Amino acid sequence: MTPRQQGSYPHSPEWVSMKDYVDIRLTDLQRAVDKADAAMAVRLNGMNEFRQALSDQQRADARHAERYATKEAVDVRFCSVAEDINELSKYQYIAQGKASMASVIWAYAIAVIMPVALFILSIFIR
Repeated sequence: MTPRQQGSYPHSPEWVSMKDYVDIRLTDLQRAVDKADAAMAVRLNGMNEFRQALSDQQRADARHAERYATKEAVDVRFCSVAEDINELSKYQYIAQGKASMASVIWAYAIAVIMPVALFILSIFIR
C-alpha cells in the first residue's frame, strides 16, 4: 500500500520516499524473477532428465532390435546345422543298415559254405 492510502503524511515516520519505494519494488521484482528463474531451472533439469531417459530407452530399443536380428540369424543358422545333423544321422543309419546286411550275407555264405565244405571233406577223409 502506498503511504497515501494509509492516511499518513509526507513528514510522518511511515512515509517512504518515491525513490525508496521504487527501489524496494524493483528489489522485490528482482527476487521474484530470481525465484522464477530457479523454478524454471528445476523444471528444465527435470525435462532434461526425461529427455535423457527417452534417449536411453531408444538406444535400448535399438540394441533390442539388433539382438532380435542377431537371434534370428543364429536361429536360421542353427536350423541349417540341425538339418545337416539329421541328414548325417540318416546316412549313418543307412551305412549301419548296409553293414548289417553285409554281416547277414557273410553269415549266410558261411552257413551255406561250411556244410558243403564239411561234406566234401568227409568224402575225402573216409
